[in-house]
Amino acid sequence: MNRRTVIQSAGVGALIGLAGCIEGVQEHFMGSVQGVIPIELHSEASRSYNIQMQAYERKTNRQTYDHSFAITPGENVQPEHLSAVNQSLQIVKHGEEDGQETVREVSISGETELVLVTVTDDELEIEAQYDETETSAPNGNNTTNETPTNATSNETTGETDG
Repeated sequence: MNRRTVIQSAGVGALIGLAGCIEGVQEHFMGSVQGVIPIELHSEASRSYNIQMQAYERKTNRQTYDHSFAITPGENVQPEHLSAVNQSLQIVKHGEEDGQETVREVSISGETELVLVTVTDDELEIEAQYDETETSAPNGNNTTNETPTNATSNETTGETDG
């Protein structure tokens, strides 16, 4: 075997090896760029509240999102986007005058297009809007609506530990 053949074979082998790596790297980065879900918060409250947002992947219970901030009256906030994975998003409104906190939770999936949150003095509302072309809602119910399917939230209130 001559030297050119050896070098040529080594180069081809290296390119084949890199092709697999490049595909994996491309898949990793494309997955992290695609599939993000924007969150929009709007305060209709007469005073400021502290908001805590956390999301956990449903299968593994791995935390996928953690963001806290204060929202003032009339303010619109667009925090970091959520990943488009099957997860549970929990939002807590702290700072109630009676020492209570308001907790809401909504299911997020790859079909979720937008999460809208409205903060008022009396309420914390979450609306998850899903892809209108989807034929199956995340909760397993089949739907043929031509408008986005909206998920409602579950409410839990509890006292804070001062």
